[in-house]
Amino acid sequence: MAVTSHPELGRAIRHLRDPESLQVGPKRLIDYPRAGRRGIRRWIPSWKLALGASALGFAGIVMGLMVAYAKTPIPTANSNVKDQKTVVYWASDNGKTRGTQELGRFGDVDRRIVTGKAIPQVVKDAVVAAEDRSFYTNKSGISPTGILRAAWTNARGGSLQGGSTITQQYVKNYFLESDRTMSRKAKEFFISVKVAREASKDEIMENYLNTIYWGRNTYGIEAAARAYFGRSAKDLTPSQAAFLAGIINGPELSDPHDGDDERERAEIRWNYVLDGMEKMGTLAPEDRPAKFPKVIKQRPGNSLSGQTGYLMRMVEKELLARGYSPEEIKTGGLKVYTTFDKKLVQAGVEAVKTFLPDPPDRVQVAMASIDVETGAVKAIYGGHDYIKRSRNAATEDTAMAGSTFKPFCLVAALDNGISLKSRFSGASPLYLPKSDYPKPVRNFGNHPYGFLDLPAATANSVNTVYMQLNREVGPKKTREAAVKAGIPSDTSGFNDGLGNVLGSADVRPIDMASAYATFAGQGVRREHYIIEVVDTPDKKNSYVHGRSTDDAKEKQAFERDVMADTVYAMQQVVTRGSGGYARSLGRPVAGKTGTSQESQSAWFVGFTPQVSTAVAMYRLGKNDKGQDVLPPMGPYRTITGSSYPVRIWTEYMQKAVEGMPIEQFPEPAWVGVPQNPMPTLTTTQQTPTTTLPTWTLTPTGRPTETGRPTWPTQTTAEPTTTTTERTPDPTQTTTTRRGGGGGD
Repeated sequence: MAVTSHPELGRAIRHLRDPESLQVGPKRLIDYPRAGRRGIRRWIPSWKLALGASALGFAGIVMGLMVAYAKTPIPTANSNVKDQKTVVYWASDNGKTRGTQELGRFGDVDRRIVTGKAIPQVVKDAVVAAEDRSFYTNKSGISPTGILRAAWTNARGGSLQGGSTITQQYVKNYFLESDRTMSRKAKEFFISVKVAREASKDEIMENYLNTIYWGRNTYGIEAAARAYFGRSAKDLTPSQAAFLAGIINGPELSDPHDGDDERERAEIRWNYVLDGMEKMGTLAPEDRPAKFPKVIKQRPGNSLSGQTGYLMRMVEKELLARGYSPEEIKTGGLKVYTTFDKKLVQAGVEAVKTFLPDPPDRVQVAMASIDVETGAVKAIYGGHDYIKRSRNAATEDTAMAGSTFKPFCLVAALDNGISLKSRFSGASPLYLPKSDYPKPVRNFGNHPYGFLDLPAATANSVNTVYMQLNREVGPKKTREAAVKAGIPSDTSGFNDGLGNVLGSADVRPIDMASAYATFAGQGVRREHYIIEVVDTPDKKNSYVHGRSTDDAKEKQAFERDVMADTVYAMQQVVTRGSGGYARSLGRPVAGKTGTSQESQSAWFVGFTPQVSTAVAMYRLGKNDKGQDVLPPMGPYRTITGSSYPVRIWTEYMQKAVEGMPIEQFPEPAWVGVPQNPMPTLTTTQQTPTTTLPTWTLTPTGRPTETGRPTWPTQTTAEPTTTTTERTPDPTQTTTTRRGGGGGD
């Protein structure tokens, strides 16, 4: 019998060969290290073990992915994903409340959200051909091959790759931050799968096209279409759509106007997209564009230079006053339709340049123009350049009103039964009781007049007559009339002193234009405004002027007959007074010149029945504090309202009333009772020798006028009739600044 045939002996022999073979006990679940193997073979797993371990590992991965998928919700959209710049528009030129020409924007993001219906199919097809040709057939929302390719590149130390489908790009832009980490890519993976299951392809495509970056600081297809082609996305041609789709993966490297390399890359991508559209069947070969589209040059940023900054700042302040938050203004995508007429704003700029192309240092010009019928602000000249000086001369600066305040006294007088036919002494100087006014009152140039009725006194801006009239009426009523017309009650220098009639108040040009618009509107007070409509993206917080309870309603501030007489007297300023230059407008004009004491400011505020405009000049003090005397300019030794202001006003108004019908002011009603007080007040030692003036009276002893300049751009000849503009006596003693106006 063989030795090995005996069981015990066989075990003993095997023990000698492999001691572990004699181990007793329960059978191992996992035979590893492998029993019955020696050396390295003991550590090589069996195929059964390898297969089982692989299956177990795969099951673990699947379970892990399932848990991660279940625990990864679709987050809310990024807070800035729908940020849109607020766009401000010029007024419509066809009478509508919504203009179409862009004035400027607030905010840093150029994005305009559009609905899927506003995106043509050719754009969607081009984007699919460029970015993800399996978009409509891929149900998972991810690309395994793309992910593997990206993982391989990343593993080799390359830059973090996307491997992204359109769905993944949408998820990244819409829901996630832009950090380039593996954890963010993992979230992108799970969210993309969920989005692909829960959202429609149309919804994904619409949101994708509204959020991706397209270069030129634009986000979304609508902003991109306007930036590269100057048109809306709905109007894009197949060639233009292919261009925009082609540059998605590198817009900053594909702008044709940045260089030859960029143009070449853009053309290569353009052809790639068109090839893809043909292969996909979304573009017939015969419809394939033959020429690369013409891309417009990038427009400069929305500069605030010139007048733009002044207008935009006005809009911003008004929006804040209307309750819109700074965040809404910057990122809310508001559409703000203003009253500003682009042509008239430019007309104001040109008018100033015509007469003051290079004003002396610190000399400011301001203009405000208002539609009489509505109160809409049509034009503003806030200064030479917002970039150089951001303070708005027309709405933030003030200047002494001078004689432009006299019409408020006239209104108060008429309203209290004093007729235009009332006569007062025009002697100069005039001494009033010191309890009323402690200093002598002088006319401009200290020129004396005889007895004048109120139209003549208005035409000649006679200080002494208006001081007597103000004393008769009561300065408080003069101030109240100014407030009723539109001058804010908190205006600096506004008081009930007798000298208020000479314009001691520091007023804003826009308030003067608004107050005189009340006169032009036959006593109807309309608050001036600059915003017609504000549209919000959801239309829920929109604003329309006149519909808000916060909007001031128009009201009859003065009787029509009182206004008819007031306007009649103010017409005399133009027909035979210091505002004679405005006659070249060729239609009825009423207004008032004004010059403050020591010529620290000069005004002309005038109106037709349709438009009221104020022009002011003044000189800032050093360091932008206070005001200095206006220096001689051009042919004028002294700057008065009848010099540059009335000329700038007339030049501007030529454009402002262009195409408007010529309307007449109402005939005077001659309200009230004439008053003819005899001169009982102390005057100068010399008794004036002038007699009661007629409508064409020119005061005696009229000083020689300074020469008038030749204005090369003035198309209408200056009236040849003489006016009462004068050069003041160089030796004239002036009072302090609060003494009021200079009488011009």
